Amino acid sequence: DGEIPDEHTARISNEAGTISMANSGPNTGGSQFFINTADNFFLDWWDETKPSQHVVFGRVTEGMDVVVGITKVQTKDDCPKVPIKVERVRVNGA
Repeated sequence: DGEIPDEHTARISNEAGTISMANSGPNTGGSQFFINTADNFFLDWWDETKPSQHVVFGRVTEGMDVVVGITKVQTKDDCPKVPIKVERVRVNGA
C-alpha cells in the first residue's frame, strides 16, 4: 500500500513557496509532493468546502527563483521537453 496517514496539525495555507503533500483523498499521501508557485488556498486541508485538501509540510527558503524558472520550461503533453534534474536539496529541521 505505502500510503501515509494525514497529519493535519498546523493550519499552514498553500501559498506560494510552500511544499505540500500530494494525495488522492484522505490518508492517501505517498512520496509525491509539489511546490506551490502561486497562492492555492483552495487546496487548504481545513476547508472542507473545497474538493481537494493537501497538507503543507515545508517552505522553500532559498532558490524560489529556480522553482519559478522551472515553471517556464517548454512542455509537451505536460512533460518537460528537456529533462529537469534536482541535483541538491537541503532540508532544515523544525
